[in-house]
Amino acid sequence: MRITPDPDRYPPLDPGAPIPDDPGELEPDAPDPLPPPPMEPTPVEPEPSAPDPDEVPEPA
Repeated sequence: MRITPDPDRYPPLDPGAPIPDDPGELEPDAPDPLPPPPMEPTPVEPEPSAPDPDEVPEPA
């Protein structure tokens, strides 16, 4: 037994009909997307440290 498609859901193909564009495809001549720009290093300022309680102050 051969299964035939439902003609209401799958009409016969017309060999002369133009092929519709697939909206999911990219244009064939579309340029590649650019990579993200490199991140600039954020300057890190050292935090001022508290005086060391074990350090002996120099005599003035």
